[in-house]
Amino acid sequence: MTPYNWLLVPTLLLAGISDAGKVDLKPATTQAFERYIQALEARLDQRVSTPAFLWMDGDAGRKLHAQRSDVVVEPAVAAGDVEVPEGLLHDWVGAMFVRGATLEKVIAMFEDYDNAKNIYKPEVVDSKTLEHTGNNFKVYMRLLKKQVVTVVLTTTHDVRYVPVDPTHWYSKSYSVRIAELQNAGKSSESELPPGHDHGFLWRLNSYWRFEERDGGGGGEVEASFARGLGNADDAGGMGGEDGIGDAGGFAAEDQPVAVGEPGLPERRFALGGKEPEWRGVAAEEIEE
Repeated sequence: MTPYNWLLVPTLLLAGISDAGKVDLKPATTQAFERYIQALEARLDQRVSTPAFLWMDGDAGRKLHAQRSDVVVEPAVAAGDVEVPEGLLHDWVGAMFVRGATLEKVIAMFEDYDNAKNIYKPEVVDSKTLEHTGNNFKVYMRLLKKQVVTVVLTTTHDVRYVPVDPTHWYSKSYSVRIAELQNAGKSSESELPPGHDHGFLWRLNSYWRFEERDGGGGGEVEASFARGLGNADDAGGMGGEDGIGDAGGFAAEDQPVAVGEPGLPERRFALGGKEPEWRGVAAEEIEE
């Protein structure tokens, strides 16, 4: 079994891959994604100024699980699926909590993009900070996913961290550019034009909220993503910058695991929490 990775829960836009090959990102799909994101951000921005800063506080059971250092993941709306033109939109949210972790330590770990390739390997092949001014970052990541097919993407993201008060922060991350690679790792490696590829990942936005309390620190991320109705399941799942992780290319019954296992367990482990179950698995097993 592969580790459920591809960094960070994200809000991402995916499309299916078909036997016919490349697909184009349709304007109707992009417009539906942008409308959904506008409503999502309005809802999250409103929550920042209320006592219900974290989603996990809305249910005693999920709060207890998170405080026990478990990863908690649920659909954010209905069954997590919303129909859109040329595809489906999925919206999931996940949370983690690590006792003994301070907010300062949590933020420092999240902002250490140069080290992301070590925390999330083997599926984050490379990562680095391109620009950094105050709480604003431009970051680069090279992502790999292997299951039925192997996909390698190069991605660039704008990320902004916002302090609310001494114990609360939030962040927003937006993809600037996502390109699928052909012949990755070979001398003939090249990029496909963004938006005219196999449609594994076209957009990636992630929304984190961070809090220090009860002797520890943690965060939660809402991930929404849209994908086509073709054969994207062959990818086994996509993820990207700053999210729960493995979002996309999964059957409906796989979504809670897909969105929750990737970034959250690895981040929790990096902060001193429980080790992800896949750690220690041989590389050849991960790739199978």
